[in-house]
Amino acid sequence: MESVLSGDNACETAAEAKKRFFVLVSHSLTVEQRRDIRDSFDNAEIIHAPPEVLNCWSDIPPDLERLDDFLLPVIRWMESECRPEDILFIQGEHGATVYCVQRAQSLGLVPVYATSKRVLTEKRLENGRVETTREFCHVRFRFYV
Repeated sequence: MESVLSGDNACETAAEAKKRFFVLVSHSLTVEQRRDIRDSFDNAEIIHAPPEVLNCWSDIPPDLERLDDFLLPVIRWMESECRPEDILFIQGEHGATVYCVQRAQSLGLVPVYATSKRVLTEKRLENGRVETTREFCHVRFRFYV
């Protein structure tokens, strides 16, 4: 069998190498997203960011002028846990996402984001008011370009 990795993992073969799907988002994966990972990414192993990384990612102060120092725990996690060609589902605060997508790409990772369809339902109430409900339905993961 052909070796797919070098260094310490040189004996891992193509048959043994399972895709890895890292998750860096502030919410739990939906059933539809898990199904899409299974179907679109060869049933990749799902690896969630640890709590200290998620705490950083989920609570980005809006008053910071720069994010690079604040996001060091996220970048260190990516550098230490991910390997080239791993998939990284990354969505969040816009500036942090752009920064981390660029860093992920420089590490050889494959960053993706989720697309969704929005279904809007309006209900007219007896008092003349209108109640709206927005439902977000996962459609697919899309590669950042």
